Amino acid sequence: MRVNSNDSLDARTDKTMDMKETLQREFQDPEYKRAYAEDYLNSRIATQLKVLREQRGWTQAELAERAGMEQSRISTMEDVNYNRWTISTLKRLAAAFDLCLSVNFETGEDLINDFLNFSRESLEAIESPSSERV
Repeated sequence: MRVNSNDSLDARTDKTMDMKETLQREFQDPEYKRAYAEDYLNSRIATQLKVLREQRGWTQAELAERAGMEQSRISTMEDVNYNRWTISTLKRLAAAFDLCLSVNFETGEDLINDFLNFSRESLEAIESPSSERV
């Protein structure tokens, strides 16, 4: 039996809508929303560091050198459970990637939409950095 690609797309759309409705309901609890947002932020930053590093073909040691850090620190920050981010560290990492750091205050709805659109592609730098790729 062949599965119609439209059926597959409809199923994904239904799952996405179900997930959105579930999160909207759960976000009625301010403590749940805060904890979810914190965990998601930590995961997103750690994952984006790794994606950006891999996009450039760099090792952790190469990123560490460019950011003036130890390789072990990069490894720690690429762990989705890391939660000790500072703006100054994120600025150093942005500079190492030749990117700009952006920090936003968002609504719960924005967070839900961000989560639903989360993918490797959404974390990659759109423009090629001017720094040399290895």
